[in-house]
Amino acid sequence: MNAKLAFEFKDYKLYLKEVERRRPLKGRGFRADLARAAGCQTAYVSQVLNGRANFSLEQAHSVSKLLLHDREEDRFFILLVEYGRAGTQGLRAHFLEQMEELVQRQLNLKDRFKIKEVLSLEDQTTYYSEWAYAAIHIAVTISKLSTALALAEFFQLPLHKVEKILHFLLSTRLISQPRPHEFQIGTGRIHLGKDSPLISKHHANWRLQAMNSFERESERDLHFTSVVSVSQEDALQIKARFVKEIDAYNAIVKDSKEDTMYCLSLDFFSLRRDD
Repeated sequence: MNAKLAFEFKDYKLYLKEVERRRPLKGRGFRADLARAAGCQTAYVSQVLNGRANFSLEQAHSVSKLLLHDREEDRFFILLVEYGRAGTQGLRAHFLEQMEELVQRQLNLKDRFKIKEVLSLEDQTTYYSEWAYAAIHIAVTISKLSTALALAEFFQLPLHKVEKILHFLLSTRLISQPRPHEFQIGTGRIHLGKDSPLISKHHANWRLQAMNSFERESERDLHFTSVVSVSQEDALQIKARFVKEIDAYNAIVKDSKEDTMYCLSLDFFSLRRDD
């Protein structure tokens, strides 16, 4: 079953049907498994999935265990069932609000990737003051860019500036120097959450570099801009898909041999000014 699939649904019956569809042999035996977990007949499971019957909260808890949900998924699945069972509009709105909070938490990249910040606020301010700090930090993972001179030539930066940045990165243990004049990545990793006062500066740094790349008109680059009108629900679904693609992107990058450098800048934002 796909990780965090439940968070894509607001109807637990549709979610269970999708789980069934994705199982081997078109989910053969899945409803019998649900019935055993819920302590009911298979016919009742079909009434739940295809009709107006609902699982009790006790049955939902057992079904959640069967599906091997983690703690967050379990909480969300129970909310889905409560939402489906709610008899008034006010109660449905109450559960829907809690569900949306959990969905937003899933879409928060800092929580999703379990990032640990290693820099003090003062050092973060320096690191995110301009693009070159992050660029050189990552560039030393490429063997041919492990010296100050190679870095200066690659980025077309003054050598004294590169040496200054390398000194900072060494002092914060973001890089190490196993041999004289040669550098490699350190053990630390940093990610700015959306609540950081530096996040706008970080994004601006790399958006400016993206704008600079427009002038090069390189076939290796890809730029896409689209302004659309969509429903609020579809906007949330689009954002969720982008987050999934970022998961896939990170998996590819993790196992990729360091040879050159690219920058991914993804923008998807509301144009409302009264939020």
